[in-house]
Amino acid sequence: MRDVGEAAPPAPGGGGLLLTNPPYGERLAGSRELYEALGETLRARFRGWRAAVLCADEALAGAVGVRWSRGHALKNGALDVALHVGTVPRDGVAPARSAATAAPAADASE
Repeated sequence: MRDVGEAAPPAPGGGGLLLTNPPYGERLAGSRELYEALGETLRARFRGWRAAVLCADEALAGAVGVRWSRGHALKNGALDVALHVGTVPRDGVAPARSAATAAPAADASE
């Protein structure tokens, strides 16, 4: 595990998928500041990349500042979680708060 501010793409100018499972729920009370820092790092260093965040708290997922296009309802042990998937803005600007909120999670049985 490393500090979210240290994350960097393997090569400049490319694209990719960044998938993360930051602390949340019973594992560790998720800190809004951690999720905001994740968003700042994504928008500064991973512009145009796809991002996926596994999270149990819709408000924390929204704090990342990425417009989530999909949410997949999952179980992580006994916890109900969602995998939020979206694209990091190419211009590095977070969408308006209402647009950054997590996409509704699709039922895992669908």
